[in-house]
Amino acid sequence: MVYKASMLLVALALWPSMAHASDFRCFRSVGRKTAIQFQLTFSDKAKDPDSVRYRKGSAPILVDRVSESVIEEGIDGRPSMTMILLKERGSAGGRYEMDVQGANIYGMEYLRKDGKRFSFEDDPDSYGDSACNWK
Repeated sequence: MVYKASMLLVALALWPSMAHASDFRCFRSVGRKTAIQFQLTFSDKAKDPDSVRYRKGSAPILVDRVSESVIEEGIDGRPSMTMILLKERGSAGGRYEMDVQGANIYGMEYLRKDGKRFSFEDDPDSYGDSACNWK
């Protein structure tokens, strides 16, 4: 019994270091009078969907990574510029187009189903420890 209790305490102590935190990015709209802000959370499991959560939204929106294509080959050992296409689940969903090079995001657009485009940029003032912290 003491052995089982000791093992449980060891497992609980190690649990935070074994957990995989999902990576996230914070975005804000460009060129709008009233800012639109959202958080894009990348799943830590390849088969699981990523998610988008808007600042004034009620629940996360699941998005699937549809494609990744190289826009420009990297030079001098730099990563290539890649366009990642994410599509909202469901027939009414739009899509997100993100241009990345390594950890840098150079462009983010949302294309609504009706064709309207919204441009976004990284929102460095909104980063919290584990989620976007909008003020």
